[in-house]
Amino acid sequence: MNKILNLYRLNFKNRTIVLLYLIKRILKIPNNIEEEEIYEFYNYLIRLDGWFIGETVNSFVANFKNIKNKTLTIRKKPSSDIFVLHQILVQKEYKSAVDLWNSKFSNLNIESLNILDLGANIGLTTLFFKEHFPKSQIVSVEPDKKNFQSLKFNLIDYTNCHKLNTGVWSVRAKLEILKDFRDELDWAIRLGVTDKENAIEAITIQDIVEKFNLSTIDILKMDIEGAEKEIFTLRESNLGFLKMTKCIAIEIHDEFNCRDEINAILNDYGFEIFRSGELTLGYNTNLTLIN
Repeated sequence: MNKILNLYRLNFKNRTIVLLYLIKRILKIPNNIEEEEIYEFYNYLIRLDGWFIGETVNSFVANFKNIKNKTLTIRKKPSSDIFVLHQILVQKEYKSAVDLWNSKFSNLNIESLNILDLGANIGLTTLFFKEHFPKSQIVSVEPDKKNFQSLKFNLIDYTNCHKLNTGVWSVRAKLEILKDFRDELDWAIRLGVTDKENAIEAITIQDIVEKFNLSTIDILKMDIEGAEKEIFTLRESNLGFLKMTKCIAIEIHDEFNCRDEINAILNDYGFEIFRSGELTLGYNTNLTLIN
């Protein structure tokens, strides 16, 4: 009954598709790909109090009341956008990072946090941090051009949000996008060194610190599909940013066999670390002692 009562969230065409989906399910008739996709998106409209606004061949656009009336573009499959929506806004994967900062540093009464979102995808993690820390300054870094176009749309209403279409590496380097990792979808792109002419001009975390004149990093979020190994373990990498980082939330990809080394480095820099789902979280004990 809930599925019927919420049909007002859709336009006429997609209401018809959802009704057809429900009827076919009752009759145990297989649904086609379009019906499955519309029905899945419809369920997220219900969960996040969303309203259908429009669609193109490749994407949906909807307004979500539960996200302060934010209008988002979510690409259709085979894009991974719907999985990112679920992970970030339904499962709230980075709520643990928000809670960690609040538990260790909220006594500082800082409203304007400095947050780095490295591997920002379509901007939903940046959006999530902005909802919890509205006055924060966030630098969102995403190398993939199509992901970045969605990111710009999804973050258009936010001030003090700097969007960089590039990659992060141990040193300034020319990189290319490789789609050979895990499920090979948009949330699993990785970077590799190249000498091609159309290469991505990657930057370092220290470059970001200097570009935006940061004196501290309140939350460093890093989901960069294996490039964490380059940043943390290569001898030429400048890890000075860790001294000024209060909280870190990093997804360490075990395919690159670097977890133990990264954990040891974080411990050396004074971080108390622990696991939360797929994330490795940590807070800088040196900075908690200072403050």
